[in-house]
Amino acid sequence: MNLFPEWRDTSQILAPVNHFPATNDHYNLYPGFPIGPNKILSGYDALATLLARERQVILDGYGGVAGKFPNAVE
Repeated sequence: MNLFPEWRDTSQILAPVNHFPATNDHYNLYPGFPIGPNKILSGYDALATLLARERQVILDGYGGVAGKFPNAVE
């Protein structure tokens, strides 16, 4: 697994797709609560499917991020 893909401008590692809770004697970097199955999705295809259902979408993020993806809409 490449912890620092070339398309990222940071050395911070990616958050895990799957969460495995820490034991009580260890710090839990990703605390959370059960929300049920299929509530959190991953990948651009899943995001595109959700956005395509909406009449209007406003995305907020860092400037220049869209330039990293050739099919992004400005």
